[in-house]
Amino acid sequence: MFIKSLSFRSRIVYEKSKNGLTNSQKEYIDNFEEGIHEDARFLGEGVTSKAYYSPSQGFVIKQNKPNPYIPKKERGEMGSLAHENDILLAIGDNVKTSQKAVGYVETEKGGEFLLSTFVSGKPANKWTNPFSEKHIDRLLRNLYRLDKSHIIHCDLSRPNLLLDSNNDVNIIDYQWGEKFNLLYPELNYNLKNSYFPSFEVPNNATMFETAALPGY
Repeated sequence: MFIKSLSFRSRIVYEKSKNGLTNSQKEYIDNFEEGIHEDARFLGEGVTSKAYYSPSQGFVIKQNKPNPYIPKKERGEMGSLAHENDILLAIGDNVKTSQKAVGYVETEKGGEFLLSTFVSGKPANKWTNPFSEKHIDRLLRNLYRLDKSHIIHCDLSRPNLLLDSNNDVNIIDYQWGEKFNLLYPELNYNLKNSYFPSFEVPNNATMFETAALPGY
């Protein structure tokens, strides 16, 4: 008896990705939303999202997490996963040690998922993973490259700067990042000195705001 195979139908209703998601990636997201995590490893969570890493898919999957105390961000609004995807898509290939976009999707059930590349390393720690002069140099070089992409991270706190075994500083979590405008500098007034918030600077690295960073 001949049985006609059913074509794959994903529950994804909106997608914005760099190269287009494969059916395998879409099916993974469908299963993930149903609680079938397969090989997903929990990385951590913030006030509005949780992050996992899938070795089989090779990406980090960040899922929205409703918070009754924080209004839901609209698509493209700063702080939303869709906004973070837009920022990641704008980062140039010359910024090697940075998280990169795979794509952003929304599902029939209202789920929102950001897919991005996995970035290795551990946050700076004064005693076990110190921030050295070499780290500072490499970080400033990457910030210069981000400048070339017209991107400001805006939240370079310790958890978002991962130091790896190659002495590289890998930058993650662009949820509060922003694009700046070179043609109309007056539009950037809220972004001035936002590379390193004064309330949270990397361990052993101070006075970045007076380092004459490009564009400021």
